[in-house]
Amino acid sequence: MGFNKTLLYTLTAIVTLVSCMTSNARLFMSDKIEVTIKVHDESGKPIPYVTVWQFLKISPSHTDMPLALTLGMADLWRITERYKQTSEFISTFGETPIPRLIIPEMGDSNGNVKNTLDYAWRTGIGNHYPRPNPTNFGYTFIKHGYLPERLEFNVPTNKSKVEAIVTLKRDPNEAIENAAYIQTYERLRYELSDTSKNEAMTVDNQRRIAKIEKELEHAAQQAIAAGDNKAAARIYIRMRYLPTIALENGITEFNQVNRDSARSKRAWGLAKQLDPDNLFIWIHTIQERAGNQSDTLRDERIKNVAVQTELLIEKYGLAVWPVIYDLRAGLYANINQKERSILLYREAAELEPKYKDWSKQ
Repeated sequence: MGFNKTLLYTLTAIVTLVSCMTSNARLFMSDKIEVTIKVHDESGKPIPYVTVWQFLKISPSHTDMPLALTLGMADLWRITERYKQTSEFISTFGETPIPRLIIPEMGDSNGNVKNTLDYAWRTGIGNHYPRPNPTNFGYTFIKHGYLPERLEFNVPTNKSKVEAIVTLKRDPNEAIENAAYIQTYERLRYELSDTSKNEAMTVDNQRRIAKIEKELEHAAQQAIAAGDNKAAARIYIRMRYLPTIALENGITEFNQVNRDSARSKRAWGLAKQLDPDNLFIWIHTIQERAGNQSDTLRDERIKNVAVQTELLIEKYGLAVWPVIYDLRAGLYANINQKERSILLYREAAELEPKYKDWSKQ
């Protein structure tokens, strides 16, 4: 049986045309967006080492995540205003108040924020989804002594670079931190915020991380000597989440975070001694106590932890992470106070709908 050559040539031409059209379309589309943002104060002076949070709107067909949990600009702004008090301790490989919160690299010493937004990578490793047109994403900017600010983008697919300037206004209720040990701490937080840098399995990077740890320890000791135990505690909290590169039995092992290491446990213990009222410490202490319930006097201990959650929420209000609101409801359920538990679950869900899929509770 022979082929119809005219038909074959026609099909080939159509395939070639479609291929060319696809290639040409790709020429005008960019999978990644290079974002450059300059952060200034009201006088135009750059603000160094700004904490940055981000959201990215992902098309529902490109993710298995429930639509109810996707973040938008309004969600990111609410999260920022509520949890800015603990923002310096929130990192990609540590804990976050909201699971879908993106933590990009901090702003540098000159107030420059640089972020490569890779839409396909954000949908999952190995995915090749084209980014939506336009692509909706945004950032918030947090710094002690300043009021937070926000910035939203809607970038068409034929655009691969965006630039902007953000102005942070002074917070009249909080002083700018100028102490040398705080400046060192902020510089090293910035250094650690580029998690790709931490992953290099090299002797040079091992030395780099060891140097960062030594500098943080020195900064903490400077703070203690200055009578600033709260600042020292903040530094030790960050040291709990240092990356580690270790050579054991001829094998090099890397961890972005290892809270079970002797180094991390020491830093955490010192932080709790220096500032036991720190909100971040309390959030984790209550979680630890709730998860450490033995059968002996179980109900009494659960009641005690429930009371502690109430006191923490009474003191810090909306700054308390949603995990504690959720935990509080669960604690009352465990001691058979079902009606109270249901009311508290509803309160937690209304307070922060993006924390989890509350319908599955």
